[in-house]
Amino acid sequence: MKKIFLIACVAAASLMACNSSETSDNSATTTTTTDSTNDTMLATTYTPSEGDVTFRNDKLMVYRNDGWVETTDQQTVGNGVVVHTNGQVTNGDKADTLTD
Repeated sequence: MKKIFLIACVAAASLMACNSSETSDNSATTTTTTDSTNDTMLATTYTPSEGDVTFRNDKLMVYRNDGWVETTDQQTVGNGVVVHTNGQVTNGDKADTLTD
């Protein structure tokens, strides 16, 4: 009798575990979707757009009219960041220097 009761308890416990609301397939789907998105983002190449700034050969270059042109003026980009012609980048009291 004890064996039948034990088997019934084990069977009931395993059935309750299968119907648990804590088990969900959504996490696996979300992870797969996120990984696919990251793979797509990594495969995307950068295409310059009007007003982009780069520092090459010790010269500040700005993308204008489908090409990079040298500029002699400092450029202000997003969030108040200023790129100077000598390659120094300032944002308020923070500063850094660009290199080739």
